[in-house]
Amino acid sequence: MSRQNLYPGGDGITRISDPFWMNYCKKCGHAFWSCLCTVDCPQCGNQDLKRELGTVPYEQIIAERGEPIKPKSE
Repeated sequence: MSRQNLYPGGDGITRISDPFWMNYCKKCGHAFWSCLCTVDCPQCGNQDLKRELGTVPYEQIIAERGEPIKPKSE
């Protein structure tokens, strides 16, 4: 996959042309959209999320594109 097509400063797998990630927190149930797959739940900070890119599950995306990188928190 060309690095040019990836979201700038992103997670290493999300393309600019991809739809938003739909995230569901497994702890508090909060559902939210994000540009990257490496986000935490904004309600409770949980990292254990069910993620989908459009209608494609996260597990299928990482099988095709590889593991995402987690940017260092500031």
